[in-house]
Amino acid sequence: MDNKLRAAVLDALARRDAEEARRLLAEVHREKTYVLGDHYLGRDVAGEAARLHALHIALLSLLYGRVEAGGITGADLALASAFAKARADCGPVEPPQVPEGLADLYRLVAEELARLARELCSRS
Repeated sequence: MDNKLRAAVLDALARRDAEEARRLLAEVHREKTYVLGDHYLGRDVAGEAARLHALHIALLSLLYGRVEAGGITGADLALASAFAKARADCGPVEPPQVPEGLADLYRLVAEELARLARELCSRS
């Protein structure tokens, strides 16, 4: 992942800039597409996919706040809520309950979200 993209996401989150978050969400989606393409070429991309998905969820937390729903979308929204809470109280981000086979990915995503929250907390 491009460190500039991560830095831009952190800056938008720190400024609570929803317009920039929407623009960056599109950029994160483009990057995720490239990573998934690498997966189909046989490359191990789980860590990179998790980092990009964490950026996606962090941006969602700014756009949608704390909400919950079921399924994978619900897991993403639960993580967005957990990230918003971690950002507010500088606490941990716990991985949500997900279907078997996705636990490792969501653990990596939660770890990256925790790193993002710590970095944002250190700025305040």
